[in-house]
Amino acid sequence: MGLTKQYRRFEALASFGVIASGHGGLITLNRGAQTRWAVTAKAERGQLWNLKNGDKLRDFMGEKHEVTAMALTPDWRGEATKLVLGYHDGAIRVFDLDTAECLVTLNGHKSCITALTLDGSGLRLASGSRDTHVIVWDMVNECGLYRLKGHKGPVTQVRFMTDRPVLISSSKDTRVKFWDLDIQHGFATLTRHLTEIWDFVLVKNDQYLVTGSGDAELRIWKLTFDPEFSALNKSQKLDLPGQASKKFKVNETEEDEFEDLDEDNLDADSGLKIEKLGSILRGAPDKVSHVVTDVSGRLMAVHGRDNSVELFLINNEEEVKKRMQKKAKKERRKVAKKEGGSEVQESVSTVNLDTPTIQEEFRRLKVIRAGGKVRHLSLEVTRDETLGVIDLITANNQIESFTIDLIEKNADPEMKLRFDHPGHRSDVRTVQFSSDNTSILSGSHESIKIWNRNVQVCVRTVASGYCLSSLFVPGDRQVIVGTRKGTIQIFDIASAEMTEEIEAHDKEIWAMSLNPDKKGFVTASADHSVKFWAFELLKVGEKRQLSILHKRTLKLDEDAIAVKLSEDGRMIAVSLMDSTIKVFFVDTLKFFLSLYGHKLPALALDISTDSTLIVTGGADKNIKIWGLDFGDCHRSIFAHDDSVTAIQFIPNTHLFFTGGKDGKIKQWDADNFERILTLDGHHGEIWSLAVAPNSRFLVSSGHDKTLRLWERTEEILVLEDERETEREREEEDELATGEARIIPGQEEKEADLPGKKTAETEKGAERLMEAIQVYRDYTEEVKEAESEAKALKKEPIIPVMPPLMLAYQCQTPEHYMAKMIGLIKSSEIEQTLLVLPFDVTVHLLEIIRLLLEKRLSVEVICRIFFFIVEVNFGPLSSAKELRPLLQDLRGLAKDRLQEVKDTVGFNMAALRYTLQQKDEKQKAIELQDAVSKFKDKRKKKKNKERALQTAILTL
Repeated sequence: MGLTKQYRRFEALASFGVIASGHGGLITLNRGAQTRWAVTAKAERGQLWNLKNGDKLRDFMGEKHEVTAMALTPDWRGEATKLVLGYHDGAIRVFDLDTAECLVTLNGHKSCITALTLDGSGLRLASGSRDTHVIVWDMVNECGLYRLKGHKGPVTQVRFMTDRPVLISSSKDTRVKFWDLDIQHGFATLTRHLTEIWDFVLVKNDQYLVTGSGDAELRIWKLTFDPEFSALNKSQKLDLPGQASKKFKVNETEEDEFEDLDEDNLDADSGLKIEKLGSILRGAPDKVSHVVTDVSGRLMAVHGRDNSVELFLINNEEEVKKRMQKKAKKERRKVAKKEGGSEVQESVSTVNLDTPTIQEEFRRLKVIRAGGKVRHLSLEVTRDETLGVIDLITANNQIESFTIDLIEKNADPEMKLRFDHPGHRSDVRTVQFSSDNTSILSGSHESIKIWNRNVQVCVRTVASGYCLSSLFVPGDRQVIVGTRKGTIQIFDIASAEMTEEIEAHDKEIWAMSLNPDKKGFVTASADHSVKFWAFELLKVGEKRQLSILHKRTLKLDEDAIAVKLSEDGRMIAVSLMDSTIKVFFVDTLKFFLSLYGHKLPALALDISTDSTLIVTGGADKNIKIWGLDFGDCHRSIFAHDDSVTAIQFIPNTHLFFTGGKDGKIKQWDADNFERILTLDGHHGEIWSLAVAPNSRFLVSSGHDKTLRLWERTEEILVLEDERETEREREEEDELATGEARIIPGQEEKEADLPGKKTAETEKGAERLMEAIQVYRDYTEEVKEAESEAKALKKEPIIPVMPPLMLAYQCQTPEHYMAKMIGLIKSSEIEQTLLVLPFDVTVHLLEIIRLLLEKRLSVEVICRIFFFIVEVNFGPLSSAKELRPLLQDLRGLAKDRLQEVKDTVGFNMAALRYTLQQKDEKQKAIELQDAVSKFKDKRKKKKNKERALQTAILTL
């Protein structure tokens, strides 16, 4: 047997550089009088920021999929305690806000989560997804309640109504659906919109529905429920007829207009009447991205794809009354002026003061202009309702906070905060390690940043040009950057300033390579040239300043895309736009080799430390390994699913990393042409990567604006085991996206099971079947021992319990089964039971009877019994031998549930009594304090009068 080559595994160490992703959302919350926290998404993680000092408090770790939605769950005091994150693969995770621990994972959707919302009590969670389904979850039992099917397009928003068991959902199918949660039925559908509905909100205590679609209008709908509201399996589509519109100005100073439509009221059989009040015409012509209100429903904001946020104040009853009176007064003046005072009262009577219109209900405020395209926002209004706080995240990776006075009529929004230091505004196009492995250089369109590798904190930020390439100057005190317009910029790290800018090339500088002697570097540009530069120190005043001196120029026939100098200093390799790689002698610049084979240009290349191998990666998705002595191609490998954008060797080895536009980083062995491992993490194209000089760290940057740090561990990696792990992971992904089992009678229903089949449910079913088999074998052994002892008229010898039962420290087989059933997650019980064969299900029913007799895990056992009967009703009802078992189980379940109900009722009564006693004691204390204060006040008054009388007598 030959020797096996050993490799070390690289694992993700940190992810940094992102303040807020544009897809996840934004939630702000107050912690104390002066402290504000913000929850944002960072690729596959959630993160909590302290906006006051800019510190990142904690990360909420996910897996490999991106965060796409978030929500906060309040406790009984109304304070946020849990964070709910929705992911691109359809998973939902609940985290503890204080410890960042993942409490539960909910699997039900098959694709990206687009909306998350909680009811007022925080006990129910509703989620919408691109799979067109809405799922309602129980946050206490940590499981799904039901799946609502009815939309024909991706769900864009879901919201609970405050005082009714009604859920409202919107979709790209241009419909808004109203669901009765008591019977899981869609009782009404609003089909008035012509384009996709992107968001909606409920205002004025759920009286008005405001929807935003693909045009520039916000449509206002009035919702009126029948007092005897009941949706009994009735579905009504409300297709409101359009009528002529009237347009009114918001007020005398505003140019924007409201559209007020006087529609016929439609009283549907569903008990819900929806009438369109009109439309608010937005200033921006693009589609609505989000419509948001604060918790009190006082302030509403809407934004599209640009950098503007439009604000609307929702007037209260007193303000509406004043605006209507002002409108009537204005109408009187207009009529009096036109008709000379005749018939004024008759004309004014046409103004109906009992039914306010949109311009009385809403007041437009000044528009906010953000520093980038707005992606999400959060609103808050102070307790006295005088000030509005608007927090928003932008597409260029920053958080901005504005305030606006709600009392003053034409108040301008004022920026209070711009949080942008811990990240770039655009994609990071180049990264480099310092020679001491402690610092990381990153360059983007507008700036360069120096990061501390140990704590991933930005220590320097300097404005720059459009960075395409970079390197640390030997000594790590300066950095050099090649820009898009062809200049070389030199930066001093200590002073955080640009010391010099040289006009080096006429076009983009795509690549740089440091000389092996550390005395200079070369640059490759799109102006058909490669230039050689030398470092020099110039005396500026009393200080010496680093500069560069142009030495030589290598003229080429095509654009130079990548360049690399060999470590022995003999060769220079240049990738050209004609898909070839030319190798020249450094000393004479004479042509040596031409490496051709790529079908598209090679975007990256690198030479090994021993100067024997050169690796190139092109836009044709292939990497090629060449010998530098004769230029022969050792191997061509299909490496990535998209263009290869970055390649770098690990120092002093023939191992190298590649990065591509498919978002993956792969490690390869250039000797045996094997792929060692794949590093998944980036959500988009990878632009650059760099290996630390000590070979322990790898840093990469991509289109998702994240900088990812990878560390080499001491774990030995075996290629066969790695391939087997990858195959298992692929099987799990296929299982998660496979077709669910169809339950008889559930095909055409609007409500369905909330869960989905995953690898965890398969493993749970296997463990349950194993436990049932162990239980049956042991009970049969016990029965055989008892029968033999009875035949021999001896005391029975109980067999030793199986190792599994002893491992779980169970006293009886029934306790073992209760323990194994309790290990199944609450959210996975239904999908686990669906996998069980029918004969195993029958054995489980027999075990359930014994568990109910011994009162073990009554609630979970009854839930399992009811679900088994529901999904296996046909086979169970047709098997006559199972009827006695089912009758016994029905009676036991009824009795045990009644006992649980009595226990809960008794405990609730005790808690209410305790709370009542506490309230009475608190009232007595408050009364006693009030009496004592009154006595003290009266005593002080008497003492004051007595002192006054004494003074008068003295005079």
